[in-house]
Amino acid sequence: MNRFLLKGLASVFALAVMFGTVSCSDDDEKEGTIAVSAIAVNPTTAAVKPGATVTLSATVTPEDATDKTITWSSSDEKVATVDGGKVTGVAEGTATITATTKSGDKTATCTVTVSEDAPAVIEDTLEGNITADRTISAANKNFLKGFVYVKSGATLTIEAGSVIKGISVASGERAASLIIEPGAKIIAEGTVDKPIVFTSDKEPGKRATGDWGGLIICGNARVNQTKRPVIEGGPGTEYGNTTSDEFNGESSGKLKYVRIEFAGYPLEPDKEINGLTFGGVGSGTEVEFVQVSYSNDDSYEWFGGTVNAKHLVAYKGWDDDFDTDYGYTGNLQFLLSVRDKDIADTSDSNGFESDNCADAATVEPYTSCVFANVSMFGPVLDPTNYTNEAGVNGSLTDARFQAAMHLRRNTQLRVFNSVFAGFPIGLIIENDKNSKTQTHATEGKLVVSNCVFAGMVKNYQDAQYWANGTQFDPSDNGAFADSYFNREGGKNIAYTAIDDLKLQGDPQNLTSFCMVPSQDSPLISLSADWSHSLVSSGFEQVAYIGAFGPTETAANNWTTGWTNMDPQNTVY
Repeated sequence: MNRFLLKGLASVFALAVMFGTVSCSDDDEKEGTIAVSAIAVNPTTAAVKPGATVTLSATVTPEDATDKTITWSSSDEKVATVDGGKVTGVAEGTATITATTKSGDKTATCTVTVSEDAPAVIEDTLEGNITADRTISAANKNFLKGFVYVKSGATLTIEAGSVIKGISVASGERAASLIIEPGAKIIAEGTVDKPIVFTSDKEPGKRATGDWGGLIICGNARVNQTKRPVIEGGPGTEYGNTTSDEFNGESSGKLKYVRIEFAGYPLEPDKEINGLTFGGVGSGTEVEFVQVSYSNDDSYEWFGGTVNAKHLVAYKGWDDDFDTDYGYTGNLQFLLSVRDKDIADTSDSNGFESDNCADAATVEPYTSCVFANVSMFGPVLDPTNYTNEAGVNGSLTDARFQAAMHLRRNTQLRVFNSVFAGFPIGLIIENDKNSKTQTHATEGKLVVSNCVFAGMVKNYQDAQYWANGTQFDPSDNGAFADSYFNREGGKNIAYTAIDDLKLQGDPQNLTSFCMVPSQDSPLISLSADWSHSLVSSGFEQVAYIGAFGPTETAANNWTTGWTNMDPQNTVY
């Protein structure tokens, strides 16, 4: 090469370096960032009918890559189009769908065949880690396998009408569970006509409590622990903020018109996966119209956090219906609980079970969530002839139950405008583990106000009813709980029988129950009270006590259309 040409090229290169005109390669990253090393698409081949859709997922490696942005493209949009991983067949033919990362320009592909002969339904199995946005299609057969983690920065969207089945496993294996980790989101927004259903993968008639794990949502909102706790049940996910309220308004997504059936998995005693678990979830999360049925542990449990909820149904759960711990401070309204006399836990099942924390520590924030308009009907059909032992003295209740409300270990739970009926005990306020739960009640920090009891075997108790299979001293007449419930200004009342509530139907008929009050029901005439500062805002100030108003009926109320009271025999 001519030496003058070489000299010129050298000069040009030097100027380019001087003025920064030499561009870096796409693989180069700014200092301190974590580059994408690979991307994978699942599935790698798919077949779809013209006009039908199939949803692809993309997994970016490593999980903590700084920029996990993905773009999707089709090699032939006359055959198939793609939008955010959702592929739509256009005309018969074959197209290559490509996912490309912004960081590193990494690619992965799926070959899509569009054909009239394609199967009508595609199987989509969620497993492992979800690190990029993913959509679950209602048109697919959807499954959960093992522990499925939606990682920070990713959003899992579930289309209305989707059914997701947890794959059953042998004892000791990881039960199918969906874990939304802190910083991730789930958008599961069904409708009255098209609810989203999480259920068992077993055939109708063969389903049982604990067929799969459950739904776990974790966030970064405040908890009252000294170090970030790990969610119970085995997933190993840490959650919550132990020192700051910075993330109390955080959103972990949306649950609306969602059913969770036959979930709950016992990893070991007192470390079970619940039907629906919230760990440090913030108030920006929307939760409304959710039913948990046949859970093998608690139907719902909140570990700290600030998330609010409305219109929750706990149906035939195994252990507690609504369990609150670790400084949970949310507001909840319009809750329904239905118990089956044959389904209960050996640890003594309650409607409410509430602790500040397991060791009863005096740490803040206290568990001080506020419940309003609860209708809770337990298993006791005849309070005059009751025992927790099957078949004894003609008892009509076969399983082990305890209280409508078991408040202990320094909790500051608040309950307003609610009705509780048909439990062995109505209210336990317990100073166990040297706690000051009763003091909280006396000081107005624990509140039960404008509530109605009916048809309890015993209205009040001051200690746990059972311990290690042994009944506590029957002479405990619940003097404190009695004086507190009936305190001046508490506006609480207890009736002898459930019939005294004058409902439109039988609330304990599990095939056609009705908890709606008649016009002459005391749940109407006593009227709700919203004067307390704890419920003066943030609640729908209805005029009635309990979850249902007199304008509703058994056939037409807020549970109509989207709930399912016979999931055992439903064909999915």
